[in-house]
Amino acid sequence: MDYSFKIINSSAGSGKTFKLAIEYISKLFSKKNDEHFKSMLALTFTNKASAEMKYRILLYLNDLKYQSNKIVLDEILKITGLDESTIQKRSSTILEKILYNYSNFNVITIDSFTNNIIKTVNAELENKDDFLVEFDNQIYIDQAVEELISEINQDKELKELLVEFAKYKLTINQVDAILPMRLGSLKKIDEIVNICIEEKIQYLTLYALSSENINRSSITSPIA
Repeated sequence: MDYSFKIINSSAGSGKTFKLAIEYISKLFSKKNDEHFKSMLALTFTNKASAEMKYRILLYLNDLKYQSNKIVLDEILKITGLDESTIQKRSSTILEKILYNYSNFNVITIDSFTNNIIKTVNAELENKDDFLVEFDNQIYIDQAVEELISEINQDKELKELLVEFAKYKLTINQVDAILPMRLGSLKKIDEIVNICIEEKIQYLTLYALSSENINRSSITSPIA
């Protein structure tokens, strides 16, 4: 088995997807088994890239079947060393098998791949508990912020850091644009959450500022 690999370095719009699709198809032709795609795995970072890769592979196989794209044909001829007749016949067969076994056409995202592994292991362990992969990172941001708020009064260093950051924001007039009200009125955490729900770092600093009873007129310079 050939374990060699290639690294394709190129800028955006320079033809990476074309090259990758050609390499994938060439690997299919390098094996006698027309269902070799079931043993292949192509990983992408995004769903969009995965969909584009699948589309290109199927499109080029169709082009080879009908010999309608000379550029693709020339690339495959150069890489595989096969003749045009063989490429035409095998591309037709492979394309048909992929379409009939589309679930085994593994051009997927890294997230999907790891999720499949977890599901497989979970099933083998006979774990009846289901799980959900959460893609909304705002949930975890909210949890982290809530934990940080709860530690402000217990962590002197954290409070001092937020107070200094608030002082700096005040000197450059950024706090007023977000919360045009007196800092002294901010007594409770829930008030801050309700007012500044979209500006997490701001309500943290405002809470620290309020708890220290800082007077805006006493601020003379930003943090170094």
